[in-house]
Amino acid sequence: MDRLEVVIQIPAAERPDFERLSRELGQELPTIESKPLDGALVAQAIVLIGIPALATLRAWLLARTAARQATMVSWKGVKLRGYTAEEVDQIVSAFNAALTKEPSAARDEPE
Repeated sequence: MDRLEVVIQIPAAERPDFERLSRELGQELPTIESKPLDGALVAQAIVLIGIPALATLRAWLLARTAARQATMVSWKGVKLRGYTAEEVDQIVSAFNAALTKEPSAARDEPE
């Protein structure tokens, strides 16, 4: 797998953080604003993550965690929020494992 689609959600007032992440990743991050049932306006972006982008994403998430800024990461139907710096490392490790995992068909072929 060369890239993962990850949804990141932050408060709409902090949308400039998406612009910073977009510049650092070198990719356009189309964002939408929505108002979930709790009534808080949020901004969401689909971020394409490849191995080269993992360090940038990790640094961005750690900076938001250190500043106690709300961030939700959603991948494969799992929504993660309110995490620690250690959990950021676990999230990035899970992304890395998914990106470096060989397709099962390649493992099943005889050499």
